[in-house]
Amino acid sequence: MNHKKIILCVFISIFLLLIIKLVLQSSLKQDKLEIGVRNALELEFPKPLNVENQQINIENWASVNSEEGNIIRKMIKQTHSKCPVMGDHKPYVSVCVQDPKTNQGYVISLCCTHCLGKIQESLKLNDNKFSIRELNHVNVLYYKDEPKQIAVPCSRLNLEGVMKLVGTKLL
Repeated sequence: MNHKKIILCVFISIFLLLIIKLVLQSSLKQDKLEIGVRNALELEFPKPLNVENQQINIENWASVNSEEGNIIRKMIKQTHSKCPVMGDHKPYVSVCVQDPKTNQGYVISLCCTHCLGKIQESLKLNDNKFSIRELNHVNVLYYKDEPKQIAVPCSRLNLEGVMKLVGTKLL
């Protein structure tokens, strides 16, 4: 082999290694984000906090300046950082959706009105594609069996709090 071919092979090898490195880094970032959302949903509340107090603090998190309120804010910020329908999109709007099963409204953050329609239709049809279930005494929006976002009880104060925390606007 002459020197030109050897140099060309070295450059091609280095180029391929850089591409593989970038692909692996991108994959690791995605895995860390998924782990972050799951960890946020599994945060323990400080002791001694009984179930009734915990639910009251969740409903009033935006006005409560406490350790529990800080944990709830962290959970909301982490879980509302991705659209629950189009997971690779950043949410731009926060809205209240109505869950006919519980007859309550919940604040969620989405990238567009299309996603809002998909979630609201699924909740209305009760097809279990999207559902709101309790996890560790906190209401959570699920896509199939995967927890996606903390479903904050809908109120003006909570909606404004989520929008400020996540950087979204009202639809």
